[in-house]
Amino acid sequence: MKDYNSGPLTAFDGGGDASAPSDATGFVTLDADTHYFPIPFAHVAEHLAVHVLTDATIAGTFTLEATAFPAQRGDGIGPADVADWNEDAGKWVKLDTDAAGYAQGVGTGWTVTKLTLAKTAGAGGAVINLPNAPGRRYRLAAAITTGGTVRVGAHAKG
Repeated sequence: MKDYNSGPLTAFDGGGDASAPSDATGFVTLDADTHYFPIPFAHVAEHLAVHVLTDATIAGTFTLEATAFPAQRGDGIGPADVADWNEDAGKWVKLDTDAAGYAQGVGTGWTVTKLTLAKTAGAGGAVINLPNAPGRRYRLAAAITTGGTVRVGAHAKG
């Protein structure tokens, strides 16, 4: 089994505008909006872990989403199909079942329900683990209510 590791992930808003992580810290500054962190190697993952690390100010909900649709039709040479930041209902589906995986938060202000991570106050982090991750594409959706900074990384075995 091969290991796949991401550096800090870039966030995209619903229009596709990117917020790159700081070279010095790996943290991305997010405003009150919904942002998406595409997981770059999800298509080869059998086991997937997504780690969220936050500052004390940010508040919002973090959910893992999946799609079986490609980003472009025709193996990457055709027209656009479903972008990493697409917000059309049904093209990305939230994963939120007890059987799909395991999520845990540490620090203050985290509430974990199934695979949904809610953050209200205090610094800390949380991890979502999918031990059986056969999806084509995954992303972390961050519905931010109070802006701040976050660092998101991913690890997979496949």
